[in-house]
Amino acid sequence: MAEGRFFIVSALLLAASGTPAAAQLSGSIYTTNQSASVVNGNNYGNKAHVYLNGGPGPSSPCSGGGLPSGNYYFQVTNPSGSVLLSTDAITNRVVVVSGGKIVAHTGSHTVKNGACPGSKIVQLLPFADSPNSGGEYKVWMTPVASYAPGSGFFGFLPSLTKTDNFKVKLGGGPLLAQSVIRGHKFYDFNANGDWDLSVSQEVPVAGWLVEIYKNGIFDGSTHTDDAGRYTFLRTLDGSTYVLVEVAPTPGFIPSPGATWLATGPTQGSVVANAPEVAGPEFGNLKFELAPGVGRSKGFWHNQGEPLLAECDPAWREALNGPVGNPLCLRTNVSTADPALSIFTVPALPASFATAFGDWSNYVVGDAALGHAGFILSTQVGAAVLNNTCGYMQGIVYVDRHMDGVLVSLAAMFQGVRTLLCDPGAGLTGPNDPFQELRDQMLACTNEFTVINNSGDLSNPQPVYTPRADPGIIEY
Repeated sequence: MAEGRFFIVSALLLAASGTPAAAQLSGSIYTTNQSASVVNGNNYGNKAHVYLNGGPGPSSPCSGGGLPSGNYYFQVTNPSGSVLLSTDAITNRVVVVSGGKIVAHTGSHTVKNGACPGSKIVQLLPFADSPNSGGEYKVWMTPVASYAPGSGFFGFLPSLTKTDNFKVKLGGGPLLAQSVIRGHKFYDFNANGDWDLSVSQEVPVAGWLVEIYKNGIFDGSTHTDDAGRYTFLRTLDGSTYVLVEVAPTPGFIPSPGATWLATGPTQGSVVANAPEVAGPEFGNLKFELAPGVGRSKGFWHNQGEPLLAECDPAWREALNGPVGNPLCLRTNVSTADPALSIFTVPALPASFATAFGDWSNYVVGDAALGHAGFILSTQVGAAVLNNTCGYMQGIVYVDRHMDGVLVSLAAMFQGVRTLLCDPGAGLTGPNDPFQELRDQMLACTNEFTVINNSGDLSNPQPVYTPRADPGIIEY
C-alpha cells in the first residue's frame, strides 16, 4: 500500500461554502548548503549541511518577486508528508520574511548569512532520519496565519505552502549525481489536455497524490504543492520510472461515484538520465450535479424560441449534424425511404422563422403510431438544443442509469446517432420488422427524457457539469 494516503483539504480552491481561498504564494523556497550555495540535485552529505533559503528562486536569488512578507513556520517530513521528522516544537521553527527574502529566525536553529544583502539561511536540524530508502526528505514553509493544526500535513495546507525536496547521503562513499523529476497537476477547465495559462480557471491543484514506480514496484509518493508541482529525486543512472496520478477515492470517472475526469494520460514514463527531468503534466476536470438545467421538448417547441434565435444557426447545424456525420433524426413516417424518414432543419439561407417553424411542428408531431425512431428523435433533438443553446451547454456528464456511474453526453449522442442512422431506424413501429432496434430506441428514449425533464426539480437529476474550480480534495 502506498504511503501517505490520508485526508487533505486544499485551501487553493473554493470550499463548499463558496468562500474564495487565498491565492498561490509568490516566490519559492529551496535548500542550500552552509555557504548559501545551491547543491546539485539537492543531494547533501550530512544533515547538518542542509539550510532553508527562500525568495525569488535559486536562479535569481537577489532579484524579482519573492515571498510575501510575514512570519512562516517550517517543517521537515518524508517525501509523501506522512511522517513528521522535525523534532523540535513548531514555535522554534519560525522564519521572518521581508523584502521577499528570509531575514531572520526566531528560534534556536543555526542562522547564517544568505547570498543576498540582508538575507539569512536557517539550518533545518534537528530532524530525524527519513524512512525513505533513498534518504529523501521534504521541507515545507507556510505562513503562520495559515497554519491549521489537525488539517493537511501536520497543519500545513498544500495550497498555502511552499515545498522543496532534498536528499542526505546514507552511509559512506561519494555523493551520486541526481535527477530532479518534476511535473505539475492542473485544473484542465477546457478539457483539452493542456495547461492554458490564459484560461483563468486553469489553476494549479495542490495536495494531489502522485506515485512513482520502478520496474512495476512502488518506489514512493508525494503530494503537489501550492504551484501544483510534484518532485522526486532519483539517482542519475538511466533508470526508467513510471509516475502515476491518483484521484481521491472513488477514483476517476467512470468508477461509481467518481466525479474526477482525467483529461490526459494518468501515468507516464521518465528516464533518470539528466539533472532535470520533466515528468508528466496531469490535467483533470471535476464535475458536480447541476440541478434544473434540462428543458423538455415542449419548451423547445415554444418558449425556447428566443434562445434559438440568439444562437442561430448553431442550433440548426447541431440538429442536422456535421457533414458526413448526420444526426439522422427520424420523422413520424414509418418507411424505409430515408428521403421521407429523416428530418432536417432548413439551413441557411432559409430564414430563422422558416427553420423554427419546421422544427416546432416536427417536435410535437403525432406519435400515435408508436414509431420509436420518431419518439427517440424528438427527445434527442431537445437534448441537443439543451446542450447547444440552453442551460446545460458545454461538457456534460450524465448519471445515465442513476447508479453513480457518469458517462459523457457526447458519448450518448454518438451512441444514439448509431441507432438513428441504422438503415432500419425508419421502420421501428409496433408492427414493423426492426423490433430489436425498436426496443433499444425506447430504452434510450427514457434516458434522454430524464435528461430533458431535469428542469423540473421534482424529477430525477442526472446531469453533471464542470465545477469552476477543483473544490475540496480528500484522500
